[in-house]
Amino acid sequence: MKSIWITSLIILFAGCTTTPVNINSPLIGKWSGTDEKNITGSFVFERNGEVSVSVSGESLMSAEQKALGVRTIFELDAIARPERFDVFAVFQGRKSPITSCIYRFLNPDEIQIRCSQGGAPLPTAFESGEASHAALKLFRQKP
Repeated sequence: MKSIWITSLIILFAGCTTTPVNINSPLIGKWSGTDEKNITGSFVFERNGEVSVSVSGESLMSAEQKALGVRTIFELDAIARPERFDVFAVFQGRKSPITSCIYRFLNPDEIQIRCSQGGAPLPTAFESGEASHAALKLFRQKP
């Protein structure tokens, strides 16, 4: 009986769809800046694991998606080198990948990120040259 209960708990926790976010991450907050083509973008990383992404002032999520309850979350992999985060759309408990990004801190209030676009694989370096990877330099926005 005890082994059935333990097995049930393992199955329950294995089915969880998101991993906890380190709420002490230095990424938490609002970041904005421009890419190599002078297109503005911003990321707002929340302590609860949600993220808002805007490009040229337009939200990544449409009003219709938000009304349906679609959320965007991020997951950090600070062990990877370079460090990375992944952005997912979450709807009815299912995660769908949106983009993967590598990042590095240039100083406490400035980061450089490089994100995959259009299903391209994760970037491996910060230098430009690959059209399928957007490169941004972002600055922390003070409240």
